Amino acid sequence: MKEQFLQLVWKLKLFEHSDLRLFDGRTFIIKDYGIYNSNESGPDFLNARVKIDNIVWSGNIEIHLKSSDWYRHNHQKDDAYNNVVLHVVWENDCSVEINGWEIPVLELKDRVRQNLMENFSKFQKSITIFPCKLLISNIDSIYLRQMMDASVFLRLERKTALLIDQDFKQLAYTLFSKAIGGKVNQFAFEYLAQNLPFSLIEQLNHNQRKLTIASHGGLDLSNQSELSNVLVNYKRKGMRPASFPEKRLMQFANIIPIVYKLNELIELSPEELVFQFRKYIQKLDVSISFDSQNLLLINAVVPYLFIRGKYSGFDHLQEKASDILAILPPEKNNTVSKMKELGFEANNSLDSQALLEIYNEFCLSKKCLNCTIGMKIINS
Repeated sequence: MKEQFLQLVWKLKLFEHSDLRLFDGRTFIIKDYGIYNSNESGPDFLNARVKIDNIVWSGNIEIHLKSSDWYRHNHQKDDAYNNVVLHVVWENDCSVEINGWEIPVLELKDRVRQNLMENFSKFQKSITIFPCKLLISNIDSIYLRQMMDASVFLRLERKTALLIDQDFKQLAYTLFSKAIGGKVNQFAFEYLAQNLPFSLIEQLNHNQRKLTIASHGGLDLSNQSELSNVLVNYKRKGMRPASFPEKRLMQFANIIPIVYKLNELIELSPEELVFQFRKYIQKLDVSISFDSQNLLLINAVVPYLFIRGKYSGFDHLQEKASDILAILPPEKNNTVSKMKELGFEANNSLDSQALLEIYNEFCLSKKCLNCTIGMKIINS
């Protein structure tokens, strides 16, 4: 058993609550289970409230497999644990004191269902990427849908978290650089956008812009502008010619005017926005294919709408971001295919983006305890 499992048992209240008593026999009432502390340091649950002997105690809760883990983890030397009012353990093997006061203990080993532990153990021991593969068919599709809906939002939050401090022109410029760089070179292109910011690039005419950006792809190192002293390492191995960074850099230089057009486009309906975006991108660079246009919409326009909506108070822009994903075709790749084999559906880009997030952020790292589907199976 892992401490993480016990934390989840407390967080989701997956233990028997009838005749609830402390280890010393006193009855008590849980007023507030506290807020899970996602940081690596400090008590596991903060701002909890428990009523013991008609006195309400407000403070923190610490979770351990054994109460002696308190000393093994050296919490007695850390002032952050001085306000712990309840010690929740699987097994109470010793008393724990804070400044001479014995911390109340709740022992859970007789209050957790056996099948819950067995299912958790099976998941932990599984060597496959999908421990749920043989059991997911028993889960109602509504829970798969809920997991997908939540994952789209998580994906947008995660992908835009480090971009919120940029002004909107630089934001659009950065998002399009990452999107056109593709999966392999997105960070190299983002580095380029940060070190050749839009405020400088917009001062150049089209030819100067192409020369400046091209120089960083090793195309032509002659006639460099004063802005072109940024060294960027691009990957080329195993790529098709259409994806070579040299090609993508030229496309990026060509489509930079989209930054000015974007504020006009986002006021359109989702369908009209997609249509006008495709039309304008083709005007800027005819070599950008239909599939590449989709990737620019998914990885640049949608995150831009999401950030504008979130940090400008325009909720309709966030809704429009989801609507655009819903009208675009689903992405086709090995990850989406694997998730479809599990029973998930991918009818549009909203679905495929959700499946990519679930696979990359939950399945690969085996975070089954944080997964709606995993917890549904474990708790079945």
